[in-house]
Amino acid sequence: MNKSTKVMLKSVIGNAFLVIMKMIFGIVLKSSSLLADGIHSLSDFTTDFVAIFGNVMSAKPADEKHPYGHGKIEYITSIFIGVSIILVGLLLLLENGKSQIIIPSKYVVIIIILVIFIKYLLSNYLIRQGKKLNNGILIASGKESKMDVYSSFVVLFSSICMQLSSKITILKYADKIAIIIVGIFIIKTGFLLLKENLTMVIGSEEENEKRKVFLNDLLLSHEGVLEISNLQILKYGSYDVVFITLVMQGEISLQEASILSRHLEDEITNLDNKFKFVSVKIVSKEKSK
Repeated sequence: MNKSTKVMLKSVIGNAFLVIMKMIFGIVLKSSSLLADGIHSLSDFTTDFVAIFGNVMSAKPADEKHPYGHGKIEYITSIFIGVSIILVGLLLLLENGKSQIIIPSKYVVIIIILVIFIKYLLSNYLIRQGKKLNNGILIASGKESKMDVYSSFVVLFSSICMQLSSKITILKYADKIAIIIVGIFIIKTGFLLLKENLTMVIGSEEENEKRKVFLNDLLLSHEGVLEISNLQILKYGSYDVVFITLVMQGEISLQEASILSRHLEDEITNLDNKFKFVSVKIVSKEKSK
């Protein structure tokens, strides 16, 4: 089991606890917004299992049909998570219109504060580990969990308002408004996640110019390299695929070109473990014309 999968398993345990906590207290304390927030956490719990599957599949080594590995499964998994999140948000909004207004117990405020604290720690942990392990699935899951924190703050505010509804009648609608806001939060998170990963599936180049400049300077420092006619860094899940074409000064034999290509490919992959697949093509100045 790799490190990313271990992180996701911890997230599963954390979200399972939150789902049970929100669902039980949402029913016992008669808080429809806390129950709705529990459904949000249930989506986290479900998508964690999908994320674990995607993480395991994307780590599969390259084969004949997939020469650059299975890294893009990471994007497909995140797309599935995004669609699931949007559906959960729409379902919440639909059910909100049918539910009756019930004033929750005052103890619901204490439960929500505890929920916010736990979820905040969990979301930060996922995002931090995702960046550390360079894993998009963990980051996506962490961002979705972060939205759960914000939605819980909305539930907290609505619950406080509901306690004052006996004095200010209009505040009895706070729960329904909170559910609408939570639903919108959820749908927005899913949409952004979907948009980002659809772009990656279609194909996206490295946007960090510092990494390109670093490679450019490294290649031009080698004796005999005249120019770089092509330098592409393509995102492939948690790693990159690099395509390079170098123009050499004067003639160069096939054997010399092959030796230099292998040397440069090894040098680049050893310098940055994110450069998992590197292809260097060598051409002479005369042949490049």
